[in-house]
Amino acid sequence: MKRYGLLLLSVCCWLAASGCKSATLEEEFAKTHKRQGQSILHRGEAGDKTFALYRSPFDNGQEGLGLAVFRHNEREGWKLLSSHAKAAEMPVTVDMTGIDQEDGSRPYLVYGYIRDPDIDRIELTDSEGRTVEANILLPEWHRIWHAFLEMEKLQMKAYNRYGELEMEVPSRSPGAYRYEPAVLQRRQPDGTYRELREIGAFEGERLASLYKLLHDADWRDAEALMERKPDYRLSFRVEEPAEHRVYAMWITPRGDKLELAIEGRRKRAMLQEKETAELRRLLELDAADRPAP
Repeated sequence: MKRYGLLLLSVCCWLAASGCKSATLEEEFAKTHKRQGQSILHRGEAGDKTFALYRSPFDNGQEGLGLAVFRHNEREGWKLLSSHAKAAEMPVTVDMTGIDQEDGSRPYLVYGYIRDPDIDRIELTDSEGRTVEANILLPEWHRIWHAFLEMEKLQMKAYNRYGELEMEVPSRSPGAYRYEPAVLQRRQPDGTYRELREIGAFEGERLASLYKLLHDADWRDAEALMERKPDYRLSFRVEEPAEHRVYAMWITPRGDKLELAIEGRRKRAMLQEKETAELRRLLELDAADRPAP
């Protein structure tokens, strides 16, 4: 009887230790992607990580493309590292995420979906100036594309079937290089920060709106004396005028406002509900999205 009890205890301990471990990528994905219609379209390797491109419906009726990044090992099983999705009315949508590697490098996965039926080739330029042709896939939805490469800034060209240039990022319009990518990080339970998403330099209109909202906030000369570390950190760099700031962000107890501080400066601001909602929209933050206490 005693031996049976010890065996049962051992089995229970094993189940407790392994019960949260996902045996497959699909199982790990399903834990957090419960919205009807969210489905994996393609999975692939990104260095020592694995990624999945997935179809994602939104409340406004639009459907977008999402990227989920995973790590896998025998001890943890499959672990979701990051995930976000967006929709855009463009001939070719473009998004990118830096994916940290074990060797300390951070290449980018650049991806999107294609609405224009004439576009049949997408090329990017890597950090050595070499041309990298993207993979174009044909799932039962829009065509999707992706490329994994080292790069210093995004340079993408989309061509039609006749070899004519249809779209270029950045565009040749004046001021196209004004903004660099904005990086949003979320606090983890252990107090460290992990990248949640990156707003690419090609999203000039969105970055301009983000810059204006932060610039026009009611900033006051005061130290941010908070009981906890910031819930989010937003790194924002502008090339012209030259400016680089890191904004610390706290969610208020009711969750309807955001308090901001500029790291390294005696500046703080409280965004009201309207400004908070707009900042959440620009950063693709759901109202229920908040770090663990």
